[in-house]
Amino acid sequence: MAGGRERSRGGRLPRFLACLGVVLPLVLLWSIATPLGAAPDEPEHVVTAAYLDRGHLLPPVQDTPAGRGAVVTVPGWLQDATGLPSCYAFHPEQDASCSPHLTSETTPKLALTQFSRYPQTYYAIVGLPTRALTGPAAYWAVRILSALLCGALLALGLELLVGWHPRRRAAIVGASVAVTPMALFLAGSVTTSGVEVAAAFATTAGLVCLADREGPPPRAVTARTTLAATVLVLSRPLSPVFLLVLLLATLALCGRHRLATTARAAPRSMLALPAAAIAISGAWIAVAGLPAFLGSPSGHHTASGELGITLGRTGRMLAEQVGRFGWVDTPAPLLTIAAWTIGVVALLVVGIARRSSGREVVAWCLPAAAALLQPVVLEAPRINTLGTFFQGRYCLPMSAAAVVILATRPGVGAAIDRVAPMVLRTVAVLWFVGQTGAFLAAWHRYALGAGRRAFTLHPAWQPPGGFLTVILFVVCTALVAAVIGRDRPGAARRNLEVAMRGSPGARSVPRYARGPSGVPRPVRGVAAADDHVRRRVSGALPPPPHAESDR
Repeated sequence: MAGGRERSRGGRLPRFLACLGVVLPLVLLWSIATPLGAAPDEPEHVVTAAYLDRGHLLPPVQDTPAGRGAVVTVPGWLQDATGLPSCYAFHPEQDASCSPHLTSETTPKLALTQFSRYPQTYYAIVGLPTRALTGPAAYWAVRILSALLCGALLALGLELLVGWHPRRRAAIVGASVAVTPMALFLAGSVTTSGVEVAAAFATTAGLVCLADREGPPPRAVTARTTLAATVLVLSRPLSPVFLLVLLLATLALCGRHRLATTARAAPRSMLALPAAAIAISGAWIAVAGLPAFLGSPSGHHTASGELGITLGRTGRMLAEQVGRFGWVDTPAPLLTIAAWTIGVVALLVVGIARRSSGREVVAWCLPAAAALLQPVVLEAPRINTLGTFFQGRYCLPMSAAAVVILATRPGVGAAIDRVAPMVLRTVAVLWFVGQTGAFLAAWHRYALGAGRRAFTLHPAWQPPGGFLTVILFVVCTALVAAVIGRDRPGAARRNLEVAMRGSPGARSVPRYARGPSGVPRPVRGVAAADDHVRRRVSGALPPPPHAESDR
């Protein structure tokens, strides 16, 4: 009965739809407010999606004046799309009104793409609209379809944390810090980085739920986690390595025995999905090879000099993970950077002060180290030939994972619960200020050009919907912030229900603990309640006095 009740509660569609209603409007508004072609390498991603959906696979790679890539034959409007950002990309003072009009020409033309060796699953999905549409309608359809996919993955991760994790308040704080403005911007663009960040967030959310919950793993959580992990593996060339890091972090959290028990309890069909994705990804790399890095030489440096240049850019890449929009030419305002710096530093201070166990430190340090070491491994050895080509968004999947793992540790969760109303309201305010500040800065850059302080009701460029798009984003962000800052009564009770649900023999949530004299007393406070649940599940406590009546 307990397991059946859990499955019915966990499988409720309304909870996922509620999370989708929180995340998707923000992603779609970022998508609408960004000019076509204004995301990093977006036109080439659209070209890759379109030629793949026309039955072409593995076109030959060659050296061209624009760099090393594959020259493919596509309808003329796609070749024209590659020139959309040419007048304003890397020129933040120039607004987007100079962008040429995208035609609907269907005459075959040649176009260059550097992504022909990337995993093709994402492109096969988002490229579907180009079979029936052309011109701006097709481009917008591809972008909106990509935004729906990424928004659904972000909502899946949020639903896992809010609905299944035993420390709900801490999970909300972790999700708020992990989903940066850059994550929403990438989710609203046509780029594999967007789906990789969203899938890594959802996968991490599922893994920490499996690691932190008592009792057998719920099938609903296992199914959601394996689905997110499958999408993650098929996102980008390095994504299987990211999944390996997340699995090692989970192993550090719950131990080999718990992880093996979880794997044995999961249906074979669920585990077969990510296993097949890993096999497909490995086979693709074996056949297609690794994609080439693009860049321009930056002189002759020694090995130590190359390393020094990369390490010197660490601060910039950390800031880019919070927000650096367009063609990496539109930084988020200092207020946004400060808001996220406060959030991350506060979590680190609490995590260290609460004396986390060695396993917990290893668990959140693994993805953090993976994020910090990527440019050292990938960029530093190639600076002489390719320059400084690495971008902060490549590190964002692992950084977001480290934040979620750190925020959901028991010590951090107990500290948050002690002053929950103040913490949640502070996070809500910082989140609102940071998100709206980033969105307005990006809109200002494309509508007026960076550096122009004058405001006008008739800017040179406006997104579809005009000022209504900006107003809707501010309103939606305020509503989400209100949800974050609301500390609902009975949260401690729900934490107990989630923690006990699915544990052996648990038919009801214990509301009392026995005092030293054996007299039942209420369990007060979430920290005490969590400790009481752990002791009850382990058998260290006798059954509550009302257990028989509850049954």
